[in-house]
Amino acid sequence: QESSPTIATLWKIATGLNCSLSFLMESQHMPTNTSEYNNDPNMCIKTLFPFDEITRFETFEITLSDKHEQLSLAHNTGVSEHIYVTKGNIAVFYDNKWHNLENGSRCRFDANQTHGYKAISNEAVFIDIIHYR
Repeated sequence: QESSPTIATLWKIATGLNCSLSFLMESQHMPTNTSEYNNDPNMCIKTLFPFDEITRFETFEITLSDKHEQLSLAHNTGVSEHIYVTKGNIAVFYDNKWHNLENGSRCRFDANQTHGYKAISNEAVFIDIIHYR
């Protein structure tokens, strides 16, 4: 019987291997959409731009439904995330507190700390640009 890892598990693996999330998601053995992961039915990640060795960026469109909350462990030192909300309202956890973002709002934070996202509205969509130094 096969099992599918959660997105949190994939982040841990990517951080441990010092590689990007899109590298793991785009391998032949992993689905490209987290809605296919059994343990994350309320979080869908679509890779818009996979990791690029020259720019050191990767870009995802993340959809959270049913007021889903997702926490991530710290990434490696030097990793930053840039969030832009395209639909609904979310809260982003960084610097030990939640920051509310409405449709059209943005934020940037150092991702070498516990951080996370939660949908305030029933469905929320945001762009997550991750930069690796």
